Amino acid sequence: MLRSALSGVTLVWSGLWERVGPSPFADGGAAMKTATVDVSGNGKTRNVALGRIAKALVTLMTVAALTSGMLWAACTATEQNADYSPDNGSANTASLSANIHGVGDLVAITAWCYSNCTPVGVTLGSQTATRTPVNPNDGSGSPGTGQGWIYYILSANSSGYQTLTFTASGTHTDIQTSYIDFTPSAGCTFTHDVDSPLGAGTGNGSNPGTINTPSIAPTAGDLLFNFTWISEHIDSVNSPWSCPIYSGQGETQTCEFDTTVNAAAYILSAAAGSTANNMTDIHAGDSWQAMITSFSLSSGLAPPTNLTAVVD
Repeated sequence: MLRSALSGVTLVWSGLWERVGPSPFADGGAAMKTATVDVSGNGKTRNVALGRIAKALVTLMTVAALTSGMLWAACTATEQNADYSPDNGSANTASLSANIHGVGDLVAITAWCYSNCTPVGVTLGSQTATRTPVNPNDGSGSPGTGQGWIYYILSANSSGYQTLTFTASGTHTDIQTSYIDFTPSAGCTFTHDVDSPLGAGTGNGSNPGTINTPSIAPTAGDLLFNFTWISEHIDSVNSPWSCPIYSGQGETQTCEFDTTVNAAAYILSAAAGSTANNMTDIHAGDSWQAMITSFSLSSGLAPPTNLTAVVD
């Protein structure tokens, strides 16, 4: 009989294996010597055929191998759909129709305005998104970067097309939002982990320029999401970062948003240690701001720490 136990019970035997019959796993008979076995951990023993012990241990190892590979496999994430809204000028809202792949998906959202505004909130269908605690600097300048924020919904409550809307207040000349949809592997869910500080800088040297801040130190295996906005144009998103290609009719056919040429990027499974932003801008003298956030994946289940074979 096989049982799962929280505390181990040792199998201790004495005696010799002696194969004189056709099968080493035959219960009883002349094929097996018997062993003195402590089956309870309290010193009480009784004689059991060695074949029965062997069968229990083989079953135990088989179950442990199967469960570790099937029930407790590591969680993973898959990037699904993504899009950006039109730049809606001086209006107080920017909206798009987001195609959410499945219930339980993580939806990572960017919100941006130029040159400055007050974020009111983001909604996706009937859900209200959460904003990360990192705030941008003043976005004015000649030209300035504008101001950006990251929002997220940890678990979408419905799939299919639904309206994503960013609402802001104040006087501004541009407003835009975007999203990327991530599906967790079966049985897994997302939680928000850590945020980077705000990254900000101005390039120097020869064109093009390098965008290399901020950095984040997440839990290894986290999904990372990066929003970078700039005074001119982002030219490319570079390794280890990935980005969706906006390939719809009339869209940019690149990783960058139309009009604003800002960009969102991701890493599906972060390495241990620190990860820095890595993008290229059109001119070395461009100024940028950026923020990175991370999400952990968990199944809510832990593999058994001890499986005990008990022989009756």
